Parts: sequence; C-alpha cells; structure tokens
Amino acid sequence: MEIERLVETAAELPGQTWAQRVDYAASLLFLHGYITTAQRRKVTLKLEKQFAEGIASGRIVERGK
Repeated sequence: MEIERLVETAAELPGQTWAQRVDYAASLLFLHGYITTAQRRKVTLKLEKQFAEGIASGRIVERGK
C-alpha cells in the first residue's frame, strides 16, 4: 500500500459492534500479511472466550436462533 494512502483518514465502519471491528481489523491485518494465521486465530479465540463467559455469567444474553 502506498505511504500516502496509509496516512489518509480512514473511513468509519458504521453500525458495527466493537467485536465486529476487532474481527474485521484482524482479518485485514491477516489478509495483508501483517499477522500470522496463529495470531489471527488467537484474536478469534479470545473473542469467543469473552462471549462465552459473558453469556455464562448473564452479562450478555444470547439472541434466539
């Protein structure tokens, strides 16, 4: 990516939760070679763990299927 592009203001990602933004960012970093498959997997596992703990504790409620 050109250096000029890297310093431009980034577009907002409206309507997304923080979890979606973290996942999206990790995906972009992986696709462009900034992080490895193992690092990408760590992000996914950490998000999944936090969701599971939140559901188990009742802090977040799982939506109907």
